[in-house]
Amino acid sequence: MNLDQFKKEVESISLDKYGISYIDENGDDCKVLEDAFKNDETPEEFVQWWAEKHNLVTMEEFMVMPTHLKDIPKELKDNS
Repeated sequence: MNLDQFKKEVESISLDKYGISYIDENGDDCKVLEDAFKNDETPEEFVQWWAEKHNLVTMEEFMVMPTHLKDIPKELKDNS
């Protein structure tokens, strides 16, 4: 895997898992990402580190609807 492939994989994982783009959030400053690549981290390890550092919540966790609430709007109840 080369650096460009590593970046693409980081993008894919971060978008799929967290709904956020690492590159969009960090702009052209990819030194940390490049260091991770040089240190033989996997894209998965890098995304996990980045997510923990910034307290990111997975899309799965974010989408969980608290069903114990009594006041769920009718339009949300109808779509479940």
